[in-house]
Amino acid sequence: MRRKFKLKVSYTFNGCFTLRAASGKEAARLVSEQCGTVLNTIRTTLGEESEVDWLFDKHPRLAVREVIALPETLDGEKLPRVQVFHPGQRVFWRDPADETSGYYTVCSGNDDVEEPSDDDIIRICSSASEAEVFPCELRPVFKKR
Repeated sequence: MRRKFKLKVSYTFNGCFTLRAASGKEAARLVSEQCGTVLNTIRTTLGEESEVDWLFDKHPRLAVREVIALPETLDGEKLPRVQVFHPGQRVFWRDPADETSGYYTVCSGNDDVEEPSDDDIIRICSSASEAEVFPCELRPVFKKR
């Protein structure tokens, strides 16, 4: 059976705005407030006194941030919503014994199973320890921008 999945993604465009401002702080504020991209078109309200370099990459870098198997029904029984974890993903695990809680890297996930479930075993590793846990015990960790 094929399940429905929800994927949270981020698209990152790399480019450069060159503009005149009184300070670096003001320049950052102006760009964050007045510049953006909308479906392959860059928009700005900076004004004519600014020099803007429009050389942006046309293809953004895609990062899949989270994968969730959505709940569905099978023969009248609701299938659970299950988090999918892949090798290399950063996660936070709260150890039930409260001895080795912390940030880990997924060594073996459930991204290759046909039907992800809460009974899957996820192997996580850090420099200090290794553990086998259930998906419901983990929280994905995302880099702050």
